[in-house]
Parts: sequence; structure tokens; C-alpha cells
Amino acid sequence: GYAESGNYAPGEDLIIRILQVVRNYDDPEMTAWAEFTYGYLLDAERRFDEAKERLSTAHALFIQVGNIRGASFSLNNTATIFNKTDRYEAAVEKFLEALELKLLDDERNPSSATKSSTARTLYGLASAYNNLGRLSDSMQHYELAIEFYQMANTISAVREMATLYQYIGKVYERQGDVQNAMRSYQREYEMHMELGDEASAASTIDRLAFVTSNSAEANRLYKQAYETKLRLNIMDGAAFSLSNVGQTYWQLGEHEKAIQNHLEAIRIREQTGNKTGQAYSWGKLADLYEVSGQPVRSIQAYDRALSLYLEAGDEKQAAGIYEAMSKAQRNLGDFPKARNFLDKAIGLYQRIDAMYEYSLALSDMGDIYYDENEFDKAEEFYLESNRLMEQVGNQTGLIYNLTRLGNVYRFFRVD
Repeated sequence: GYAESGNYAPGEDLIIRILQVVRNYDDPEMTAWAEFTYGYLLDAERRFDEAKERLSTAHALFIQVGNIRGASFSLNNTATIFNKTDRYEAAVEKFLEALELKLLDDERNPSSATKSSTARTLYGLASAYNNLGRLSDSMQHYELAIEFYQMANTISAVREMATLYQYIGKVYERQGDVQNAMRSYQREYEMHMELGDEASAASTIDRLAFVTSNSAEANRLYKQAYETKLRLNIMDGAAFSLSNVGQTYWQLGEHEKAIQNHLEAIRIREQTGNKTGQAYSWGKLADLYEVSGQPVRSIQAYDRALSLYLEAGDEKQAAGIYEAMSKAQRNLGDFPKARNFLDKAIGLYQRIDAMYEYSLALSDMGDIYYDENEFDKAEEFYLESNRLMEQVGNQTGLIYNLTRLGNVYRFFRVD
């Protein structure tokens, strides 16, 4: 309808008129559905605060008339808004409330629809946990979502399961489990091909290329994904694959080919107007310039990537660029600048509740102080990083920090 088409004004006028009519009939259930629809429209329009107000009103009315399905939908959509606006703790709270009602609805009225609906809430909850860095909780709920989709046994459920295998693969990546990540991506690829979705399968090939440790094989896979997307006229996606072809050429020692592929990817994304895509390629180019001893070009490319991510409102990726800029300054021995850039990254990660990335950035700050022989401050950051890594289940990061702390205690002892 109006929300999907982006033609919001007529939709809002219609909903307002419907609300006036149902209120005149003193029908709280019809009013609840009208408020819910209004909230859905406002959400699509990115008027998130107003959307949450409407959804809250709808939820209260649904509870009043005993409609647990409508109440669960209202909670689920509110949770999704919290996810979109990086308020992940609040998202978890609302998803859990929605899940309780959806499980009750499925118990009372079991059907493919109720099972798919429950799966969607589990999916959203898993995503919120993932964004908080609570990887074990995330994996558990992604797998539960797959179980419900399997019980739903519909074509759309199969399509959703393919997407879930993608996210499960990403969790395995974050846990450092490359083999299981590859298995998940392979399952995702097979499901897309079974559905005849060649475009999605091509994106899965990108993921398989990313996790392989063989640069020549990664180069082959990225080229395969690029050629498929080009044939299907998916230009943004083709540019992504092409930029990664550039990365693998760099790893293979073909530096000029690497730079040319990145620049061509940027050119394509300038034509499509994809700012985050341009930023991605500029960030990769900056990395290449930095490791090849071209600091001026590297800084210019990082600045370009940063400005594009901030223009696009992607604070998480912008924080990643600040981290890369910090690393570049650290390699140059300019520790104050390195700390300054890392402070900015830490501030963004805190703001958006990205605890996994925040914990890694704290460890990086410990490394900078370690390099400066300021072991008391290094210890402070490693310990705080450890506290968060224990929460998010990052065992690899914990081992690294503990090793560094062992070295710190050789030079700095707490009474």
C-alpha cells in the first residue's frame, strides 16, 4: 500500500479518517488496528517516535479487548524500531514481550502463519543480541527461528531460512569458527539456488570468498559473484564484488590491479548514488595506501570514507574508519592522534550499544598505552575490555587481553 510505495501523505490522510470513523462507533478493537496501521505507516516514513506512540496505543487497546495477536504485533514492531535506531537493549525487552504472546498465540491457534510470525520475532531478537555482542544468545535464537520456519513449511519460510543461515554464518565468523561459517554460507547458497534466486546466491558467493583463507580462491569467487551481478544488472552489488576483487589482487601482490578495481567500483557507485558503497571502497583503498607506505593518500581516502559514512548516517561503519585511522597513526608513532581517533570510535560504539566492537576498541586503546610504556593505563583498558568480552562471549579477545596483561605485570605491579 502507501507505506511500501513511499506515498505517505494520502495513506496518512486515509488512516486519520478511518480513526475518526471507528472512534465514533466506540469499537476499541477496530481502533487498535487503525492505530497499529498508523504506526506502521509512520515507521515506514522514519517518524519513529510518533510510530512508537501509535503502537503503544494499539498495544494497550489490544490488551484491553484480549487480542494477544494484535498486541504481539504492536510489541514486535516497536522492538524493530528500537533495533533500527540502535537501541538494542530496549529492542531485546520488547522482542521478549512479543515472543511470550506469540508463543501463546501459536499454542492456542497453531498454523503456518503463527509459526512464521514467531520465527520473525526470534529473528529480530537474535539480531538485537548480535548487535549487543551477545553471540551465544544470538546463535540460540537464530537456530530457534529456523526451527519455527521449518515447522511453517512454506516457500516464504524457506527464503527466510536462507537469510538466517547467512546471519548464523556471521555469528560463527565473529566467534572465529571459520569452518562452521563456511558450512552455513554453503547451506544459504544451496537454498537460494533451490529457490531459483541467482541474485541472492551471488551475494552468498561473496561471503564464501570472504571467509576462505586462500587468496586465489577468494579472487575467483569474487569474480564469479561480480560477473553474475553484472549479467543480472545489479550494479551496486557488482561494485561490492569488484572492490573485493581488488582486495584479493592486493593480497596476491598485484597492487595496480587492486587500485584500479577499487576505483572502478567507486565510479559505479557514484553513478548509483550509493554513499555507503563508495565509503566502503574508499576505506579499502585507504587501507591499501596505508600498508604500502603512502600515508598522505591513505589519510585522504580515510577522510573521504568517513565523510560518506557520516552523510549516510552509518555510525557503526564510521566508527570502524576512526579505528582504522587510529591504527594508521599508531603505525606512524603518533600516539596522541591515534588515541584521539580511537576515542571517537569508542564514543560512537558506546552511543549505539555496539558492545562487541566497543570491547575490541578498548583493547586497542590498551595496546596504544602499552606501546607508550604507560602500563597502568594499559591495564585499565585491558581489564575493562575483558569485562565486556566476558559478557559478549569473545574468547579470542579475552585470550589476547590476558596475554597482554601478563606482559604488563612484568613492568607494572598493583599493590
